[in-house]
Amino acid sequence: MVRIEEFQVKAALPAGENPLPFFRAPHHDVSVQLTPDVPEEYRQSLGLDCGFRMLPYLRQDRYDRLRAWTPLKTIILENNHLKASFLPSLGGRLISLYDKDGKRELLYDNWNIQVANLANRDAWFAGGIEWNVGQYGHGFSTCSDVYFAKVSGDHIRMYSYERCKGLWWRVDFFLSEGDRMLTSIVTIDNQKPTRQSLYAWVNTAVSQTETTRVFASNTHALYLDIHQRGQRVFGYMDSPDTPLYPGMDASYPARWPVSEEYFFTCNHDPMPWEVSIQEDGRGLMEVSSPILGYRKMFCWGTGKGGRNWQRFLAPEREGSSYVEIQAGLAPTQLHGAYIEGYHSVRWVQMFGPIAIRRSQEYHKERETVIQMIQTIIDPEKVTREGKRRQAELDSPEQEILHHDDGWSYLEKQANQENPGVAYHVRREDVSERLLPWLDLVEAKKVPRYDPLRIPPVIGDNWLALLKAGEGEPMSLSYWSGIMLAEQGKDAEAMELFQIVHTHMHDAFSARNIAQLLLRAGKTSQARLWYQAATYSTGYGDDPAIAEEYIALLREERDWPMVHETLAVLPSRLETGRIRMEKAILASHENNPTLLSRLLDEGFPNVREGEAPFEDLWVSLLYMRLAPHEKKTDKMTKELLAAHPLPERLSFSMTDEPVASTK
Repeated sequence: MVRIEEFQVKAALPAGENPLPFFRAPHHDVSVQLTPDVPEEYRQSLGLDCGFRMLPYLRQDRYDRLRAWTPLKTIILENNHLKASFLPSLGGRLISLYDKDGKRELLYDNWNIQVANLANRDAWFAGGIEWNVGQYGHGFSTCSDVYFAKVSGDHIRMYSYERCKGLWWRVDFFLSEGDRMLTSIVTIDNQKPTRQSLYAWVNTAVSQTETTRVFASNTHALYLDIHQRGQRVFGYMDSPDTPLYPGMDASYPARWPVSEEYFFTCNHDPMPWEVSIQEDGRGLMEVSSPILGYRKMFCWGTGKGGRNWQRFLAPEREGSSYVEIQAGLAPTQLHGAYIEGYHSVRWVQMFGPIAIRRSQEYHKERETVIQMIQTIIDPEKVTREGKRRQAELDSPEQEILHHDDGWSYLEKQANQENPGVAYHVRREDVSERLLPWLDLVEAKKVPRYDPLRIPPVIGDNWLALLKAGEGEPMSLSYWSGIMLAEQGKDAEAMELFQIVHTHMHDAFSARNIAQLLLRAGKTSQARLWYQAATYSTGYGDDPAIAEEYIALLREERDWPMVHETLAVLPSRLETGRIRMEKAILASHENNPTLLSRLLDEGFPNVREGEAPFEDLWVSLLYMRLAPHEKKTDKMTKELLAAHPLPERLSFSMTDEPVASTK
């Protein structure tokens, strides 16, 4: 049964986008190291295409922590055993999978949605199951609309176009009467003649207690060595043992003293699987076809930082915790993969309840899990399920239940691709702000120069359309400059942005020039262009350029200019990032009243791994308790011992545990 419902949830969601283009990192790969014991088969494609990349998407950093009752459209797929609830306006997140027989939720169903800075585009929220296709990290559509269609009474389809890599993707969900597991069949289609880099991970959040345990179809795993600060180093372990903490049972996420992730190497298993088992022996199991050959465990750890992050992401679920069990195509999320030209990748993945008799001894309990899985499902059943659904995979929909903002249709037209009836995208779904690009596709009219209201596009086909179009030269130069900068053609892009700035005296071209100069290591010149942006047209229309300029001044420790720039900034342009800069300046200027107030207000955009608050807290302690003392390690330790960093300010991923790990 398929239906649409509307739920009132307390949420703080993104409100608009940052209009600035964030260009691709010049180094497309990232450095990843391995310990000598890692097998040769997992030493390939390390860090491949894992460098920062966002365009043509824009950053979703406009949000606060003032949650308000918000109606959320929910698509329900239900039978007599399970009820699956999807959020089509939030990336299609499967926010709840309810076991009607066991009368329990199988996922971490976080209906109290507070976005935070953890995704490629910034905004992300915890809970449920998300399908990440595109670039290393949480997917670009995690807080955006995606298409949903009803294909039949027991079959719905989620689909979209991933604009960064240029890939079509869809997930067909099946839940017939009598099914005790939700079936998902993921298809990724490359309609281009050239191969594209491919990142695909399915992230599942489940509740975590002191006795929650995670098992997978293989015990060997690649673990991230969190003791190697500032480096990405993977070692090799055989669960439940880990070289990081000898004697600790690593299968219990709640025993990890710090945030940690490790990746089970299930790539030789005929049916890779992963389960989470709760205190009473019941839990969630997921299984897949062999191509989805790797599994992951991620936990926040028992330290103050991990506890605070979970409170930060679910503010009104005090004391609740979650662990993520994930499945992917590559050995780790820092291993690259490819999809060949005119090829597709497809796998079957199934989710459902499991119940066992618990045992404290790891191998005994794991054997019990294996026996229970074998009574429920086996590789042949997964294969049969895929074949049973094959005929329906390319069936047209009966009804479109939700649509995206029109990008999928525009990209289809611009790239002249024909992905088939399973991807029904419509011209009428193109939103008003995208109509200028529709005019380019249909009437060869170049969009006007309007960086605040018109989002960018990238790619050779769009660039060809621009060059063949008719319009103002400055518009053509600005939009082309963004495309060239994303391709790494910085000199050509710089020339175009300089032409635009000469004629338009605009802040946005000046900022883009500054960004390209920073990429070239020319910080002094970049500062001059940021300064030029502050007295150019458009600077005061949006806070984004001011955020970047002030951050650069602070990194250069030019405190007088930080003070001056903040002092003249209108209050309407104040953001969470600006407040953080004010707090850092207050620390430098010995202003305890302002610093204390800003720390109490908090900062909604703090990034995973970003931990500036201990330094600010220490500064506040010195100002209040030891104003005439020189800062020394001894004095700092004494102050922190008497007045430790409050847990609400701890966002460290590597802090000490609150409780024993044994």
